Amino acid sequence: MKAGKRHRPFIVAALVSAAAHLCVLAIPLTADLPQGVTVTGQVMRVDLQPYVPEAETPSQQEAKETDAVAKPSGGAPREAVVRMDGGDRRYRDYLMKVKRRIEERWIYPEVAVAKGEKGVATVRFSIDDRGGLVDYFVASSSGFPLLDEGALRVVRSAAPFDPLPAAMKISRLHIIADFHYE
Repeated sequence: MKAGKRHRPFIVAALVSAAAHLCVLAIPLTADLPQGVTVTGQVMRVDLQPYVPEAETPSQQEAKETDAVAKPSGGAPREAVVRMDGGDRRYRDYLMKVKRRIEERWIYPEVAVAKGEKGVATVRFSIDDRGGLVDYFVASSSGFPLLDEGALRVVRSAAPFDPLPAAMKISRLHIIADFHYE
């Protein structure tokens, strides 16, 4: 058997595979896009909607996310979840201090600027009653690792924060903050 005849089945399989892939690529991208997905030129925009369980209305979910105070059960700590730019008066003064502390340290990573990377990284972080950073993570990615890591880095470097005021009557504050890189 000649070398060319031995490779013929592989060549045929590769050609069939290439043809099938071309057929798939020829299917219009917008054929059956889910709700909230639009295509403009070469850019696909996906508008993410928060998950809302069927038992809760959107207003119930929003109230839970922006001002949830856990009820103590068996000595569990009292906690609250707030947005950094939320309007809740109980936390406003404290959040302004946290925001100022973060903004003093926040920089746009030079490499990301050079690459033209833009986006919004949403970080959720938790502060204990002594002002210590207990937990922090990217809740919603900007789409660029450098920007996400920059947001995490600034939260980490801003810690420790001021102790939680006793008037808040909580032992842990969970803060959701959006970092706009433009």
